[in-house]
Amino acid sequence: MATFSFANPTPFEVALADAVRARPHDQVERQAAFARFARTGLPHRRLEAWRWTDFRVALTDPLTDDGGAVVAPSAFHGAGFFTITLDETGARWAGDVPAGLSLRVTDEVSRLMPLAADEPMASLAQALCRETLIISVADHTQVHSPVHLFRSGLGGDTHRRVLISVGEGADLTLVDTLEASGDPKFLDNLLVECRLAARARLTRLGYSRAGTNGIDNGLYTVEATRDAAFEQYVLARGGKKSRLETRLDFEGAGAEATLLGASMLGGRLHGDLTTHIIHGAPDCVVEQRHKSVLRDQAHGVFQGKFLVERAGQKTDADMQANALLLSEGATINHKPELEIYADDVQCAHGSTAGALDDEALFYLRQRGLTAEIARALLVEAFLGEVFDAVPVEAVADFFRTEMAQWLAEDAR
Repeated sequence: MATFSFANPTPFEVALADAVRARPHDQVERQAAFARFARTGLPHRRLEAWRWTDFRVALTDPLTDDGGAVVAPSAFHGAGFFTITLDETGARWAGDVPAGLSLRVTDEVSRLMPLAADEPMASLAQALCRETLIISVADHTQVHSPVHLFRSGLGGDTHRRVLISVGEGADLTLVDTLEASGDPKFLDNLLVECRLAARARLTRLGYSRAGTNGIDNGLYTVEATRDAAFEQYVLARGGKKSRLETRLDFEGAGAEATLLGASMLGGRLHGDLTTHIIHGAPDCVVEQRHKSVLRDQAHGVFQGKFLVERAGQKTDADMQANALLLSEGATINHKPELEIYADDVQCAHGSTAGALDDEALFYLRQRGLTAEIARALLVEAFLGEVFDAVPVEAVADFFRTEMAQWLAEDAR
């Protein structure tokens, strides 16, 4: 029987080790992945990248799967997306696969892509995923229907892995949602590894709502070659702990990325958006914006890093993180970073956090608006930069509806 070198494992980590030992196939590969995970165990505050998102404290005891839970339909049911449901049994879909798109499921355990190799939760997903979903887009193909990866956040712990390959000159729009029904206790650990060929384009639209007892960990890694483009639009509603991380490596000249994110957190919910972008080739462009609105005792985190290597000449990268704190108990941690080894670059970052502008509130109140309406209008204007840029109308409308409902709760 395999042994793993944990330092003071929690009961939850012991249960994870038992689950790996119980796997009937691929023992060598899975146990090697779990051994990497065991070197740190669940991420905790003593790891610099996880100092504000401590999974070890949040996950002490084993989680049980509520087999009687009812899965509600996705908010995007009927939107015309091609939906792949990721549940405890694996990946499943219905209907004809869109032209140019190839789907395959395998129980083989392949090596992690380099961007995920040092991430403990990625190694855990590799060790415990039931299967790997492989999505491929043929060269010079535009997949006209957005592909929707739907997760429902049932009880227990679930580990998933998805590999995406977008061919040369191809275009794929991916909608990725975690929509917890009720308030189950769960860990949903998702690893998505993407490879973009020359002039390929991948647009990702993400949404996460884990509830007060759910824990969501989503890691996207993207390798972008020459003239490839990656766009990301994310709305985070938080959870007991929630971390949505994106790692991007520019491997080819002329690649570009747009990353826009928003967090709306209330109660005692926690939401962490983390990005790490490696500029390893010249003439690459990044625009990154993140907006957070927090109330009650919510806790938000934004961590963003641009690493410009010596080969990353003529990089043009800008990162801005802004937060509105609607109550004294809400907290936000911002950590923007630049690490630059090239000498011909334009890189900038900025960070702000504060309350609503009293003068703006006064101006609106003087024109007959109630305090609640004035407050809502200012929040809508603040988040509008993200929502107005979302390129899929059904997703943009859903984000605005979520904002309206959140503001209505705030007014009560």
